[in-house]
Amino acid sequence: MNSNSLYKSYVVDIILPPAIIVSPITLTIGYTLTFILDYFLIKHDTKLSPFISPTELRYAIGIYHFLLPTLFASKYDFGNISFMLHPWSTAAQVVFLAKANLPVKDWIIMFFKTVTFQDDSPTNKTANEIRIDGLKKAARGLLKFAFMKIFLDGLLPKDLSDLLTLPFYSPKALFITYILAVRIYCMLGVTDIVMGIAQSLSLIRFKDVFDNPFIASSPKDFWNKRWNRLVSHMFHQFIFTKMSTKKPKQPTKFARIKAGLLIFAISGLFHDFMIAAATRTITFELTVFFLIHGMVVALEATYRTGKFKSDPTGINHIICNMLTVLFFTTTGRLFLSPILRQQVFLRIAQQF
Repeated sequence: MNSNSLYKSYVVDIILPPAIIVSPITLTIGYTLTFILDYFLIKHDTKLSPFISPTELRYAIGIYHFLLPTLFASKYDFGNISFMLHPWSTAAQVVFLAKANLPVKDWIIMFFKTVTFQDDSPTNKTANEIRIDGLKKAARGLLKFAFMKIFLDGLLPKDLSDLLTLPFYSPKALFITYILAVRIYCMLGVTDIVMGIAQSLSLIRFKDVFDNPFIASSPKDFWNKRWNRLVSHMFHQFIFTKMSTKKPKQPTKFARIKAGLLIFAISGLFHDFMIAAATRTITFELTVFFLIHGMVVALEATYRTGKFKSDPTGINHIICNMLTVLFFTTTGRLFLSPILRQQVFLRIAQQF
């Protein structure tokens, strides 16, 4: 097996200093205290306004939640990734959902509904129908796992980092990139299992986090409607709507593009720092990947107008889907490279 040190970044290679190693319990307590501090700061943002504006305060909270996982870590790979993922996303909820006049109880309820992607839309379904829908969701997640293990794993090389030895745009590299992307989607079927079981037991309806992303007709269709709809909804609610809408005027096209590109930039930085928290190396390849996709989505939103704005159907949808898949597989190396380059992620992938 080749050393992954031979596979250089396509952008930069920045080695971070070693993290301060503490126990998972210590990290959990530390982050819990940090969340309490977050809420306390936002609760009293007007009192702090002579020193820092409410907006600057929220930026500061986001920044130190980015940095904390790169400074402190446990000795467990999966735990380090989780501590980067959950605390920062929770901090985003604190920043945008907590209001100075919002009681803690109401904030907790609102926070729980948002992070679990609950479906509050009116329904005439009976309790038994909701329970059955939950079981169907869980079964769908299990089928994804079965498809991954029985079919997809047999199409991939034993050492996934072998992809990095292939020319960027070789047919074999594009094929492996596509299969790996589908495998990641199937692996994330665990969300269907957990939410499906939770729905069948609690009778609380949950929205699907994914909506058949691999039949997307365009990058905009993929990112806006089909992939990780929980995060897409959060970004749209917290950033896109706030930045692109200037009352009483209608949002300008430039404001929408600027907000959209900011969302993609934040997504890229978040992924890069999540990897850095576990590997102590940051490459900014994921930031470049998301910025490329953000620019393509912006171009699509700007120039796809008139009769071309509606979703394609029939043979046109098939052609658009094939072009979308080609775009994702040709840029997908930027997304996969920092993950495959580090043995820590290969070890985690082998656990699923």
